[in-house]
Amino acid sequence: MASRALIWRISLSRPRRPFKAVSASSSNPQVIAALVGAAASLIVSALTFFSTRSNQKAVEQLRADLADRNAQRSARLEYEFDARKRLYAECAPLLFELSELAERALGRITGLARTAAAGDLDGADSWLARGYYARSTYYRLLAPLAIGRLLRRKLTHLDLSVDATTHWQYFLCKQLADTFTDDFDFAKYAPEVEYSPHSADAAERRVKEPSRYWQQGIPRGILDNAVSSLIRSDADGDAHVIEYAEFETRVQQDQDAVAQTFKRIDYLLTSFHPRTHPILWRMLVAQAHLYRALLLARENPPSPKLWEDLWGEVFPDFDWRTEEERRHVERAVVVRAVEIGEHYAASRSSATLAKLGARSRRRPE
Repeated sequence: MASRALIWRISLSRPRRPFKAVSASSSNPQVIAALVGAAASLIVSALTFFSTRSNQKAVEQLRADLADRNAQRSARLEYEFDARKRLYAECAPLLFELSELAERALGRITGLARTAAAGDLDGADSWLARGYYARSTYYRLLAPLAIGRLLRRKLTHLDLSVDATTHWQYFLCKQLADTFTDDFDFAKYAPEVEYSPHSADAAERRVKEPSRYWQQGIPRGILDNAVSSLIRSDADGDAHVIEYAEFETRVQQDQDAVAQTFKRIDYLLTSFHPRTHPILWRMLVAQAHLYRALLLARENPPSPKLWEDLWGEVFPDFDWRTEEERRHVERAVVVRAVEIGEHYAASRSSATLAKLGARSRRRPE
């Protein structure tokens, strides 16, 4: 008993070691790996969940947007198809007639140069002093403008924006009409021509100084009346440009509306010659360039490069000089009139041509 008590006291007297917690990291790496894996899996699952929902919403929105765009595109294409079909049905016959009249107008302008070169526009024996040649010239120069007037009437209920080529042809018609009222603009081109057709003594001096005092343009209102007189409605109410035979008959009847309106512009070609009426000649050469562009529009969409090679290998002869005049009238005079005509046509149409050319490239005809 004494020995047991002694052992018990000895054990109590020994210092106790402090309790040391067992670290998981030091004692069980597998547990840590499992915990880390579980946490990572939980994070990935959460990210996948929210990402999938977000992607689904994005995909649904994209599908909705695409469906809306396709619907809009289909509606636009359907509208453009119907609008273009209506435009062609209404305007194609007029555009065909316009091309025919443009060829005749261009032929008459170049014919005036050829007639002058032959000496047949001088003095009392001038071809323009003959009834037929003057009447047919007026008709050929103004009939295309009447087609433009008919086109304008139809385009009030048609969409011109769906077809760049038709738009371009209509624009050229309007520009051709503008040339007749731009006589003062043509006079300002270098070398500038002194031009005073409305001065108080113009009527007295225009015979001796026609280049300055003879009126070489047509005021807008008078021009509009002359062009409108070339349009007649048939029994069904359909408007059309009268044929030359009807024009020639009516223009010789003093009480007829055609005769009365054209009597107000008969001064334009009276005694006309490129030498004595240089402003009007510049105007006619500009018209020749516009008519050439109009004829090319039948087969070619509008392009800003049009004026770079307008005539190709068929450049017309605008030389109005007789053999005698070639000795003392420099060719530069003839060339300058052509340059002015070309510049006028190109400068007045460049903005519209660029816009329509861009439209043609975006929307193939």
